[in-house]
Amino acid sequence: MVLLVGSERQVYKGTALMTPTGTTKQRLFKKKGEIKSKARSAAAKKNPGLTRWRQALAIYKKTAGIPASEFFLTPKEGTKAYRDVSAIYERLKK
Repeated sequence: MVLLVGSERQVYKGTALMTPTGTTKQRLFKKKGEIKSKARSAAAKKNPGLTRWRQALAIYKKTAGIPASEFFLTPKEGTKAYRDVSAIYERLKK
């Protein structure tokens, strides 16, 4: 049985035809085990603030000696890592 409307995971698996917003399987992809929208992913890549944050995080990882394979997007607020990444981010904004 195929549902007409379902979650992104159901649409990706084929048990539903579209999400409540009308997204079909052709507009979804799987990355690191998560189902994502191609349109939202493209919009996020164009966001200059997010791009600078990723650059700041890469610079911090390189200076701190953290392997690039270790994935984390946001260190917890209040930690030394968060303050360091924020400082780098502010320098990149100028």
